[in-house]
Amino acid sequence: LPLTTRGEEMKRAVSLITALVSSKERVRLERCHFMSINKISMDVELVYWVLTDDYNIHMDLQQEILFDIHRAFEAEKLSFARPVQ
Repeated sequence: LPLTTRGEEMKRAVSLITALVSSKERVRLERCHFMSINKISMDVELVYWVLTDDYNIHMDLQQEILFDIHRAFEAEKLSFARPVQ
């Protein structure tokens, strides 16, 4: 795809991730930014705080966020870079 199309996809991806993480209880979004362009990927940096000391709750929320991002990307027809060997 042309770089402008990819740029619009990245804007949508960052917006989706920001909205998903912001909507979670016991989670505080610190930042979500389109961070870099590499040879095989376009990278997003996501930083959030889980507001509990309970490690199991932390891991449950992390997993929930990742599943939500994956579902949202599928619904929006956005793709993840896959490792290449």
